[in-house]
Parts: sequence; structure tokens; C-alpha cells
Amino acid sequence: MGRVLEGALGQANNGAVAIRCPVVLLTGDRPMWRDLGPDISDGPDVEQLKRNLIKLGHADGLGLTADQKFTPATVTAVKRWQKALGEKQTGTVSLGSVVMLPQAAVRVQQLGAQLGSALGATAVMTVSGTDLVATVQPADNQLSQFKPNGRVTVKLADGSTINGRIRSLVHGGSGNGGDNGPDGSGGADKTTVTIALDHQRQAKQAGPSSVTVTVVGETVSDALIVPVTALLALDGGGYGVQVVSGATTRLVRIQLGLVADAKAQITGDVQAGAQVVIPK
Repeated sequence: MGRVLEGALGQANNGAVAIRCPVVLLTGDRPMWRDLGPDISDGPDVEQLKRNLIKLGHADGLGLTADQKFTPATVTAVKRWQKALGEKQTGTVSLGSVVMLPQAAVRVQQLGAQLGSALGATAVMTVSGTDLVATVQPADNQLSQFKPNGRVTVKLADGSTINGRIRSLVHGGSGNGGDNGPDGSGGADKTTVTIALDHQRQAKQAGPSSVTVTVVGETVSDALIVPVTALLALDGGGYGVQVVSGATTRLVRIQLGLVADAKAQITGDVQAGAQVVIPK
């Protein structure tokens, strides 16, 4: 069974980073948490910095490798980088002078300072990724269908479809930076599901818009759908249904599959079109 929901296509603000000026954006998964210089201990943050220096061309001819040691060659590469930026050539990267983000390009989500104003502790801007994502806010009884890394199909405004993956489930937020859900209703108490899309070019051609999201469920051969009220708990565990056979009924043990919207997926000795008893 699949679950179809209305949602919205837009840019994600999950994990948005506040930027204070002046800073340099480098690519990396780990945030800067200390000064990086000749006297520091080895660490993955050093490796991350060295990867950037090599990629930017400031390590040419130095034999620099992207390991976790801050070597004399690293000091030289840092000084070359600082010279290119017009900064004082110290050979040390100070905490707060660099922002590490996984993306090489970011979107300015919100400005926190006005032109000409003095810079202090206030964030100059908040940035987020440039990829489009889909967001939906399912009802509580639908949340079981949405699992981390679960697959979905997203129908875009132009009628085309695109596959996606459930990236996050966040309770109490709209996922689009506002107070409302994709349908315009208040989203403060709802869970927002954010979906990463497989093909960004196709999504960007459609542009931010309303979308329809279908959850890709598990595939079961020869499964039937019955109201959940038809299910009977059996002695020893498991479930069954009473199947109408002429003027009588017979109890049939079934295997229970997915349950959604008061309907259950079953397999067993039940034929398509058969009538089952629903207790009043």
C-alpha cells in the first residue's frame, strides 16, 4: 500500500548556519572548533583544512597530503592562502575565521544586519543548502508510514514524478522556515517530513510549488485489503477474519501486513471479492 499526501517543494532550512563577517567558506562536514596551527594535536579537522588547501591550489609543489598532521608544509600552504585573501600571513587559521559547510555553494536564507550598520555579535546572514526538497506534515496516524531513509515518489506541479528519500522527521516545525504547514495550516504541533529528491535538475525545472507525495510501501504478492474492524485476535497469537460462505461463516487465519487509514493488508486463504464479517 502507498500513502499519498499533499506537500510542498522548496529549499530546506534544516541545519542553517549563522554567518558572521568576515569569514571564509570552506567545504567540510566538521565545524571549526579550535585554532589550527603548528602546535595543535592531530585531528580530522586538520585533514579537512588540508583537503581544502590542496583543492584551492595553495599546496602545489609542497608534497602536501590530506592527513591529520599540521606539518611545516601545511603552514606554508596556509600562508599562501592568507596572502591570496589579502590577510596577515600567520600560518594559523583562527577559530571563527572559517565556516565549514558540506556544500560548496549556499543560499542566503535571511539577512540579519542592515547595510552600513556596525558588526558585532549579530549574525550577518543565515544560509542553507541550494537543493530543493519536498516537505509534508502527515497526521499522527500516518507517521508510521514515514521511516528514515524510506523511499517515496513525488509528483511535481508539471505532472512529472521524481523519486526521493525521507531525510528527516522533525516534530513541532513546518520545515520551511515559517509558522504554517504546506497546506497553510498551523504546523507547530505537527511532524514535518523532509524529503531529499534524487534529481535536482528536474525538480528545479518545476520550481517551488505544491506536490503530491506517495510513500513507497513494501510489496506483497496477492495481498487483499479489509477494514481493521474485521480483524479478530486469535488464541495463541495472530489474527483471523470471518469469511462469509453462503449462509455460514468460517474463521480464517491470516498474515497481517501494513495498516493505514483504518484498513489492513492481509494474505491467507481468502479470495478476492470474498465478504468478511465486520462486528457491529
